[in-house]
Amino acid sequence: MGIYVENNSWDMAWIERLESRRGVQAQSEQLRVMFSLGNRELTIDEFIGMVMNSSDENPAPYLRNVHLEKFLPELMEDVSPLPEYFSPNWLQGPFTKPLNSRLHGGNCELYIGGTGGKFPVLHFDTWHIHTFLSQIYGIKEYTIYAPEDSAYLYPNMNTSRVGDIDNVDLNKFPLFASAKRIRFHLNPGETLFVPAGWWHTTKIITPSITLSVARVNESNWKDFSRDLRVGAPAPFRPLVATYLTGLRLMKAITSSLE
Repeated sequence: MGIYVENNSWDMAWIERLESRRGVQAQSEQLRVMFSLGNRELTIDEFIGMVMNSSDENPAPYLRNVHLEKFLPELMEDVSPLPEYFSPNWLQGPFTKPLNSRLHGGNCELYIGGTGGKFPVLHFDTWHIHTFLSQIYGIKEYTIYAPEDSAYLYPNMNTSRVGDIDNVDLNKFPLFASAKRIRFHLNPGETLFVPAGWWHTTKIITPSITLSVARVNESNWKDFSRDLRVGAPAPFRPLVATYLTGLRLMKAITSSLE
């Protein structure tokens, strides 16, 4: 059991009704689905209609990595409190604000998609964060590779260059044949822990709602802080290094007092 939704109430029709109750507020930027179809944005009810009619041949757009608290803040109460085993979370607390623009304290991100939808690329999560993925509704298929297989996956930073992992051109990417694939379904009520550096991608089997949280703590701090330093513009790297060293020291002191 991972993230628990009160009364198991989340499904596509419920989320669509949530938006409908808002009336004109549904037109606000905050409540619009955060992608466009052609030259127009989709409202939630339009998007859910596409998700429910999605197929392998004609998959709906995939809504992903949406900050739940900003997108549908009413739903935050449904997922609180988070499980204790999601802790410790070093993305929250004093002096973590500079990390919020991308990681927003490790709070929930929302994913909604229909049958046939896919994450676009095999990857490991940016900055070597740990990730918990909780399946709320529907079924997803995950494909995972261990960090030890990185040499076979033709990495380009944190993404793979092989493209479609089910139709790999082995003449172009011959080492991929040596990678050891792990593939399974994630069902409602189940949570997947993806440790830092583990390669993964997903395909949606049935209309799906997923929540994820990012985590950084002592176990992945070394890689996380290195990625942030290296990714910063060169003139700012000393400042980033000083900030991260101070934050690490503060977390160590705080942990010793608990």
